[in-house]
Amino acid sequence: MPNEAVSDETTISTIHITKSLRNVPPKINKLQQAVIDRLAPVIASDAEYHPGGDVYGGHSECLPHTREQLLNDICDWLDESDAPQKHLYWLQGKAGTGKSTIARTVVSRMSRKKRVVANFFFKRGEGDRSRLKRFFTTISAQLVRKLPGLAQMVQDALESEPSLPEQDPRVQFRKLIKEPLQMQTSCHDKAIVIVVDALDECDSKEDLVALVQQLSKSIVRTQGYQSSSGQLLVKYFVTSRLDRHTSSALHIVSEEKCEKIELERATSGTTKQDIECYFKIRLQKIDGFLNPLSESDPWSNPADVGILKKLADRADPLFEFAAAACRYIAQPTVPGGPRLLIQDILDSNSYGDLDGVYLPILRRRFVNLKGPLRDRAWAAFEDVIGTVVFLADSVTVHCLAMLSGQDEQAVRQELLLFESVLVVPRKQDSSLPITLFHESFRDFLIGPEASEEFKLDMQKTHMRLATRCLEVLRGTLKENLCNLKSPGTHRSEVDDETIRTSISEEAKYACRFWAYHLKRCGLQLIDGDNWHLFLSSRFLHWLEALSLLGRFSEIMPLIRELEAIIHPTDGAQVKAFLDDAHRFIQYFGQTINAAPLQIYSSALTFCPTESVIRKSFVACLPEWITRTPIVEAQWSACLQTLEDHEARVTSIAFSPEGLLACEDRHKNVKIWDIRSGTCLHTLRIRDGGSRFRSKTATISPDGRLLATGDNIGTIVIWEWKEDICLRPITEHGGRIHSLAFSPDGARLASASADRTVKIWDVSILMHNEGSESVGSDMVSLALNGQRFITSTSGASSGHLWDNYGRECAGISFEGMEARGIQVSANGNMCAAFSDEDIILWDMETGGSLPMTNYSGSIFDPSICSIALSADGGRLVAGTEYGTVEVWESRTSE
Repeated sequence: MPNEAVSDETTISTIHITKSLRNVPPKINKLQQAVIDRLAPVIASDAEYHPGGDVYGGHSECLPHTREQLLNDICDWLDESDAPQKHLYWLQGKAGTGKSTIARTVVSRMSRKKRVVANFFFKRGEGDRSRLKRFFTTISAQLVRKLPGLAQMVQDALESEPSLPEQDPRVQFRKLIKEPLQMQTSCHDKAIVIVVDALDECDSKEDLVALVQQLSKSIVRTQGYQSSSGQLLVKYFVTSRLDRHTSSALHIVSEEKCEKIELERATSGTTKQDIECYFKIRLQKIDGFLNPLSESDPWSNPADVGILKKLADRADPLFEFAAAACRYIAQPTVPGGPRLLIQDILDSNSYGDLDGVYLPILRRRFVNLKGPLRDRAWAAFEDVIGTVVFLADSVTVHCLAMLSGQDEQAVRQELLLFESVLVVPRKQDSSLPITLFHESFRDFLIGPEASEEFKLDMQKTHMRLATRCLEVLRGTLKENLCNLKSPGTHRSEVDDETIRTSISEEAKYACRFWAYHLKRCGLQLIDGDNWHLFLSSRFLHWLEALSLLGRFSEIMPLIRELEAIIHPTDGAQVKAFLDDAHRFIQYFGQTINAAPLQIYSSALTFCPTESVIRKSFVACLPEWITRTPIVEAQWSACLQTLEDHEARVTSIAFSPEGLLACEDRHKNVKIWDIRSGTCLHTLRIRDGGSRFRSKTATISPDGRLLATGDNIGTIVIWEWKEDICLRPITEHGGRIHSLAFSPDGARLASASADRTVKIWDVSILMHNEGSESVGSDMVSLALNGQRFITSTSGASSGHLWDNYGRECAGISFEGMEARGIQVSANGNMCAAFSDEDIILWDMETGGSLPMTNYSGSIFDPSICSIALSADGGRLVAGTEYGTVEVWESRTSE
């Protein structure tokens, strides 16, 4: 590769492509383009590295004659055509050792070989690049671009489940990547390569584990892109630091599936030589450094060679040290030239430690400054560089100036003093963001082992950012922000240009992250403070903006962040507002997300008259609504209604982690996250091959397993996130009426028309303690650890049994003819229902709870199924028309 095509072996923090995703491939069909356009709003576009493209921040692959043996080993492993057991190559190493540069070089080499390559470069502090949420959609978009045959399958998946980009990442992996690849009919003789860089920079430990779980599973098929053994094989190349979280995640992957390599150990004999080679190539290009004794040999001066070796000694084994040092030395405007800057680094007397290069860079900023001059320089450093490292996402120079409250030219001048550690866009590239060359610079300033000399005040900076965000929002937010003509305008009908011109970059940032900064500044919310006043006057406008930006799903986590910092004694009004906001979003969220202006013409109009939100924003009620509908004064016990079911909901079940499984009569099970009102997955139940309908479903307490039962007595247990049927069980002799997991998930109880209840050991999926005849056609049961409750269709009482089939007591349904019963996972609450009524009672005392809110005409049409949350605090009811309603089960008298 020519020298000009490669450069720094360093972690370029953000890789920006001047061409948009839709313009990259020279040849692309209409269907591919349609799918790419559909995925465009839900991908992390800056996470993809495009080899050979116009890369913002400089070239970023390994220099010639560096890392050669390691790169050859990796590429040889990826090139193996026989499908080995190991499909994952995991490269681990310390910060600054050049892992990302190796990853970029692997992408480049595989691309030059015409291999199908997709990649994702995680980056902490850069929005979607630090989260798993956009990982699989980003990889899928790349594969669609490179494999035309995938477009139809991915489009079908998105059409059948429009909420797929917001669903569980494991479901996204299966629907957007695994299944489309397995359904491919065209052939390819080499493995598809997926490169995942800087896995440790994924913000969430749970997300990291979830991703590793998917990467640990090979993707094979006898058709499609085949290896010589006749199997489709996707190979992964992954890099990460050697830290506690990634090391624990690594244990998920068995040795048989993963090639685990420690970078320092694998290159211990060549790293220093490679770093010396790197310095030699880079320093040779810096004017004023070399003093050759011979024109034919630029390195003929022993003094120059001596400096080269000293620098290599300082850097070993950190390529980022070498890269930052070369950028620092190459600064053209420093008096004394490169020799003076080299001496700064050598004087640090640091070996193999990034402090040895970061300290000289920062000290140079304050050299010869004392008293007020140094104070002003430090204030500028805090305002600009401090803001950059504490931001939740990368921003442009203009946006940084707006968020820091500084003059844009002054901000640019301060940034240019740190070009050796920051990628600063030129004025003509004003749409590109400022980014860190390497995450270690952030750690140096604010990490647990940050330099005391230059350590930044976290709470002070977050407070400044939160305050500035509030000022930006007050100057931006208003009703009908985009001047839409109709209150019914769907969000998808608003073009990007309208949103861009109506909501500035700094306003977008402030909408998404003001609560993030507020939570981290050590402040508590109190009644009447600026934050409370902002919520009381701009909350609905904030919701409108988030909906327009396609970020409405982020609102509930933001509300929870605010709830966490309410002052315990002086924040009663703030708490009341946020509690009401929580109810408002739960009840009207789906409508607002679809059509932003429905906040005013629908949600606010139908909000209870005594609602805090309604009272605060009564002036926002549309003038054209001359007579408002008659609504309740207070929120009812109904928290939200889930309406995406295709038919009558026949069975519903809660899990303790807030999941809700709802099965309809067409054998579709939807898994909902009731906190956000998002459908995570739709499972098409096949009942283990049975042609009969599934009759009941329940979800395990940990949310991992789904059990279904059908008309002919078959029970099927599923890992629903993977769409895997573990095993059909066929020991019942009649229809399965009811299923229930024990609170610890270790047992499953089944009630059948064969007049038996069976208790199963889930760990071995076998009948555990025998079946007990209960003398009637069972329609419902509820399992409570050591006991279970049964009822029969139309009965006005139930029976309490122990796990050995011994009847303990009878339970009266107070004259109601029960269609079924449910018990909460903690075993404390039980509910029974008929077509129109629900009663609850305390399992410990046996006392019936007054539930007048649940009887009579509340349910129209009639109730088909119910479920209780883990703590018994919420009740869910499914109806004949396919709606699901979520209620509070403990209401005020």
